[in-house]
Amino acid sequence: MSSFFDYVRGLTDVVPEGYSRQGMAVYRHHVYLAASQMMAASYPALKAALNDDDWRLLLQDFIAQTRWRSHFYAELTNNFESYLANALRQDTP
Repeated sequence: MSSFFDYVRGLTDVVPEGYSRQGMAVYRHHVYLAASQMMAASYPALKAALNDDDWRLLLQDFIAQTRWRSHFYAELTNNFESYLANALRQDTP
């Protein structure tokens, strides 16, 4: 099952056995779309400050790098805050 989640999170482009490329692309898109909508609603100033490509890259990295375990989307914002704080610490000399 980890190959499924790795593909959906964008960690690999190898389609897991038993799945179609088109089907997996839909899963990946839905995860991105859900995260994008949640973060845009929760952090409108951040979204407004970034161009579309930078927003997309930020969210793709967030999805790939974080391992949220909750089934509650509301808890996703806590993970995003932790992700951003960690990213800022890494950028600070």
